[in-house]
Amino acid sequence: MPTKLSKEEVEQIQEYLQTLPEDIREEKLKEILEKYESSPQCPFCLMAEEKIQTTKVYEDADYLGVLEINPANPGHIILFTKTHYSTLASLPVNDVENLFKIAKVLAHALSTFNDGISLFTEDGNITGKRFDHFIINIIPRKKNDDVNLMTKPKTSSPDKLNEMREKILSNLPKEEKKQEEKPSSADSESAFLRSFERLKKRKP
Repeated sequence: MPTKLSKEEVEQIQEYLQTLPEDIREEKLKEILEKYESSPQCPFCLMAEEKIQTTKVYEDADYLGVLEINPANPGHIILFTKTHYSTLASLPVNDVENLFKIAKVLAHALSTFNDGISLFTEDGNITGKRFDHFIINIIPRKKNDDVNLMTKPKTSSPDKLNEMREKILSNLPKEEKKQEEKPSSADSESAFLRSFERLKKRKP
């Protein structure tokens, strides 16, 4: 399997192949992989592989934070996993926790010389998301800047709210098995801070 495939994508392919007659599985697998390899490679994966030049503000073995080359405001950071994941739902829980711990530190740094911070993510093409890789945007805000992330509020009745509540709760994912010997929150946060210190010593 190509290394670009996420664990979730590999599992989906394997499950699909199991539904096919055994004598055509190999041929179908080749067809799937050829189609996958012919698609454009994810730019965020290329950044992680250092095939695209970036200005790094955070890096460790699993995560990368770089300055956006077309920022909403100066200092706009994009933060992501080096492993390819398309959506927030596909991210392992440990990665979700770690990404937001890193985002917290970066947001704090930006907040010291800005008026505020907007932190957001996008899932699905309808949101305007340009590439199929989950990222967190950390955008510094200035008073009267022209960054518009506001929504238009819409009224909703109690019945509609309860209906939506039931729909959300009925579609919650099944509980994942806890990872063994998971590092404590304090340990992982200390590791992130050490990564920041190492990055500060590097030349840009």
